[in-house]
Amino acid sequence: KLYNPKNWILRRGPGNQVHFMKAYSEYESIVTLSSQLEEKYKSIMKSVNSDIKNETLPADRLIEDIFRRFPAQQTTDSIFMEAWRRTTSGNPPGKDHSIGDAINWVTLLRSVPDKNTLHVVSEDGDYYSVLDEKSAHPFLRDEWKRKKNSDLCVYRTLTEFSRVHFDGKAFAFDTEKEQLIGNLETSGSFAITHQIVKNLERYDYFSLREVNRILQAACDNNQVRAIVTDLDVSRFLNRVAVPRIGDVSKEDHKRILLDVIEQVGGYQEGKSSGTSLSTG
Repeated sequence: KLYNPKNWILRRGPGNQVHFMKAYSEYESIVTLSSQLEEKYKSIMKSVNSDIKNETLPADRLIEDIFRRFPAQQTTDSIFMEAWRRTTSGNPPGKDHSIGDAINWVTLLRSVPDKNTLHVVSEDGDYYSVLDEKSAHPFLRDEWKRKKNSDLCVYRTLTEFSRVHFDGKAFAFDTEKEQLIGNLETSGSFAITHQIVKNLERYDYFSLREVNRILQAACDNNQVRAIVTDLDVSRFLNRVAVPRIGDVSKEDHKRILLDVIEQVGGYQEGKSSGTSLSTG
């Protein structure tokens, strides 16, 4: 629930001494600013309520995109019988002879392509180790590894999942941005790379996962690596990647960022309006 900022400033401030504050010249400025803040509050609440009503919240768009990309799988007799055998044998997931979770698990085993990591967001204890509540159930983990040649990752909340994969910024996933980064990885010319960077400049926020993908593209694709010191590319990397240099773990990624720092610094020496360099 959002609070009204004006109420806090004028009625809930330290000591609640509004009348005492009126004697100060800054008080009128506070009143003006708080009124402006209240208008902003009303505006964002209007937008939020409209998005809730029209089902256009970022969460709604994300869920819609997920279901568009991955249509619901039909529960066949074969899936039902295999899930029933799992449950009667006492294998997870599922308990008390309920086969709903088992049906989901069998469906995933059959439909997810090999070598794909499975991310399960659930508070259901059936998916977790008895010895370590943060780790996947060893039976399910080993089964996924054996049959799909990949890993099983578990998260008790969507917040935990977004913190790991999107730096905690909820629903940072953007299909168009993902596609642009994918295009950068396969760019076949310098001209295409410049155009992709121009399109990526429209986005303010990039998660660490996205930054790592961009830097890996610069390492793997010479159509990106050879022009990282070009003005537009280096300024882009300076804005989205250099501030994350402390989070970057791969040495080849760091070397690219050091090249960018050196190049952008050169631009700034000759042009005061250049992009501000941050190495925090």
